[in-house]
Amino acid sequence: MNLPATCGACHVGPFAAFQDSRHYVLLREGNPAGPTCSTCHDSVDGRLLSAKGLEARCNSCHGPNEVAPRAERARKARNLYEALGAIRQEAKLAQGMIRKVDDKQRRAELLDMYEQAQVPLARAVNAGHKFVYADLETYLSVAQDRIEKLITTIVNRARR
Repeated sequence: MNLPATCGACHVGPFAAFQDSRHYVLLREGNPAGPTCSTCHDSVDGRLLSAKGLEARCNSCHGPNEVAPRAERARKARNLYEALGAIRQEAKLAQGMIRKVDDKQRRAELLDMYEQAQVPLARAVNAGHKFVYADLETYLSVAQDRIEKLITTIVNRARR
């Protein structure tokens, strides 16, 4: 019951977002079935479960037996977290490409584009901590567009 506040002492952003979730309300009401940080991040080592692992955890309440409403949630969450992983990989690829740019002004412009792509990714993560998957999906779409534009800009300028 105290785990979110303990983790939130260092992870303020995720904790603040989690406090806006129905899951947090369950915990505050004393319902031990409400998920905590370790539900999604496993033990205290803070690693995120795989998208498939998260789906299984969600299904323990929201699955076919539907102890909690929204049985479709687990599948949707898995798809969104798989997309988040893919977008992060593309961002990492773009970051590596930017490091190889010799021109300082051009590299600064590309880094600015990269940072602008990180904003909706951070918002997506916060939406995930709120379990507001419509917002997560929207932010992922914006991030994907920005990363694609960044990679296209890098590639097009490299061809000149």
